[in-house]
Amino acid sequence: MLVPPEDQLVTHRLQALEQAEVTEVQQVERPTGDGIDVVIAWVDGRDRKHRAKRKRYLADLGGDAEAEPDAHCGRRFSDNDEIRFCLRSIRNHAPWVRTIWLVTDNQVPASIDRQRAERDNVRIVDHREIFRGYERLLPTFNSYAIETMLWRIEGLADRFLYFNDDMMLVDSVEPTDFFSIEGKVKLRGSWRNWSERPDKRNNFHGSIKLMGAEMLGYTPEHFFSTRHVIYPLLRPAMEDLFDSSGPPSLPMLATASAIASSSGRSRPTITCCSSRTGPA
Repeated sequence: MLVPPEDQLVTHRLQALEQAEVTEVQQVERPTGDGIDVVIAWVDGRDRKHRAKRKRYLADLGGDAEAEPDAHCGRRFSDNDEIRFCLRSIRNHAPWVRTIWLVTDNQVPASIDRQRAERDNVRIVDHREIFRGYERLLPTFNSYAIETMLWRIEGLADRFLYFNDDMMLVDSVEPTDFFSIEGKVKLRGSWRNWSERPDKRNNFHGSIKLMGAEMLGYTPEHFFSTRHVIYPLLRPAMEDLFDSSGPPSLPMLATASAIASSSGRSRPTITCCSSRTGPA
């Protein structure tokens, strides 16, 4: 029985993922100069302590506050061990990555041996580390708040890629797939006009995107809407925005990371999504 070429390719990639454990891949010589890191946000919503803590704070939001339904539904905290394949895909397809930082709330994935991971430059970062000085805001279950603080990871490279734990590379990628030679980020998404789309402007994620765009001078009639893919980010740009504007949202940080230099903010350099990193 003949197997179609596309099915053979899928089988080959799945086998490649299974061939290398996260903490046992061969170390490669990393390029000299500025490195590029990866940051991954991870949570295990099945953890009894974490689930109890979330339930306790949901029951007492304070005042007349109401929780955003889309922000606290169970699926947003579910863990199906995707992190194992996420890490494998990075080591297999982006061996040039310097350090992988795994941001968690006092948790460690069961599939990771912490000591072996440390040897392979996989670091566990607790929320308390990136919220130092802002401990009064903890605990937080808001991904936007967590993403706002990622630039505060001690030792983080100036250029880094932000993954969710369910994002995976399916083929080899190079730094130039995410950052231009000039040092700007390559965003995935499209220019949008939401002036006549109240359904988009008023939903949870849409309003966050618009808030970020407006803080950089864009309008609902003309702004760049990022896709749910890997985000290339610039740590100095995030720090600058935090210091000047307070904790912003991820869409703003992703757009503003295209700042050309510290002397001023410029409009972002936009490229279409590479088929090797995910759908547009």
